[in-house]
Amino acid sequence: SQSPYFRGNPDLKPEKSISFDAGLEQHFGSGLGVLELTYFDNRFRDQIGFATTNYQTYEGTFFNIGKSRGRGLETAVRRNLGRAIEIGGAYTFLDSRILESANPFDPAFAKGQQLFRRPRHSGSLDLLWQPGRWTLGATGILTGSRVDSDFAGLGISHNPGYGILNLLVSYRISEGICVFALANNVLNDSYMEVLGYPALRAHFRIGIRAGF
Repeated sequence: SQSPYFRGNPDLKPEKSISFDAGLEQHFGSGLGVLELTYFDNRFRDQIGFATTNYQTYEGTFFNIGKSRGRGLETAVRRNLGRAIEIGGAYTFLDSRILESANPFDPAFAKGQQLFRRPRHSGSLDLLWQPGRWTLGATGILTGSRVDSDFAGLGISHNPGYGILNLLVSYRISEGICVFALANNVLNDSYMEVLGYPALRAHFRIGIRAGF
């Protein structure tokens, strides 16, 4: 590419990775609950990243980071509480690190940094109630701080964590057809999934879902 914003890199190499994971699933409460645990370990070579090379013209290019890893633990639990009520939660611990860096331009990709836009801690908690044809639910999502970049030379290299609450209500009209309403970020929190791009504040949508 000859674009002044996405300059091509003829030396770019394909990513390579070696990954493995191991997990277990344990039922409890006479089959009303389930616990899942998964350990994972990923090793990357020549992982592809993007960096700004000129902060005046915003010229940037893709490059190979070098060597990096990501390992951690994923957990999930669900429990049927009876009376059509179900509760669940999930948590992920991610220990990521750049082991070798080939980028001299952006500190977000420096050796020893966490992998780009991958929070160390993240999780969710949800509650679901399904009386008859109705479904009512609430989901809380928590995301920890993570490495990011302003790509403008301002020195901002981290994106703060955030938590949001989403609500759901739906009604099943017939087999395979339901109407629903979703309210997202009902607490009207200000956050950015990607640094520099604010997410929507409190908003909702309604619709009909059909499956045959």
